[in-house]
Amino acid sequence: TLSGEKVSPAYINSLHAAVTNVLELAVEEGIIPFNPARKARPPKIVRNERRALTPQQAREFVSKLDPGNAHHCAYLLAVSLVLRRGEVCALSWSDIDLENRTVHVRHNLDVYGNLKEPKTKAGIRMLPMSDRVYEALSTRKKVQAELLDTWRRASLGDDPCPDGQTPDSPVISNRDGTRISPNSLARWWDVERGDLGMDGWTLHELRHTYLTTLAVNGVHPKVMQELAGHARMATTLEIYTHVN
Repeated sequence: TLSGEKVSPAYINSLHAAVTNVLELAVEEGIIPFNPARKARPPKIVRNERRALTPQQAREFVSKLDPGNAHHCAYLLAVSLVLRRGEVCALSWSDIDLENRTVHVRHNLDVYGNLKEPKTKAGIRMLPMSDRVYEALSTRKKVQAELLDTWRRASLGDDPCPDGQTPDSPVISNRDGTRISPNSLARWWDVERGDLGMDGWTLHELRHTYLTTLAVNGVHPKVMQELAGHARMATTLEIYTHVN
């Protein structure tokens, strides 16, 4: 790069693909006789092997989390409900049924803060709520209501004053009740994971931990696919066969 740092093989490959497409159009228009980019050999992309926490590591990690804390609650949902970070950030209280102990995944929050439907129908799903998740969400709901009440009473002048906790309120929110973006959640994870004994682990590996645990316990791949919201069975089978 201009700063002197090395770029990743994936970035080089994306540049090569873009240049190839542009020069291909130039060939079609008769501007150049052949596409020189096709003679280039971009570097191979070496993907890191997917990792998962062991059951003991997962228990130790969850024991350190305070579900009243928005970030900690998000991490717990990722490792306990096989949710993507955009799905975690998109959850509203209307998606949470504490009485019947289910979580309805209906939306995904993009990096621009837009609440959208999942890319595929498979992404819309109903998930069972374990005792741990039930207790965590109950705690989070109570703590968030208290924080919003404090913020509302302290809000003065032209500052935005939230209406308090409503069915449309995000489960994972800032202190003022606004929704936390997936990118912000990832940055918070980078800052906080060391204190949680998770140095070097990514947020997505928390989701992978859930799927690995299911595979180890012999859960049928079709059930895994529906819980994970995978559009293609091949994606689920890749995880299943890798574990088993």
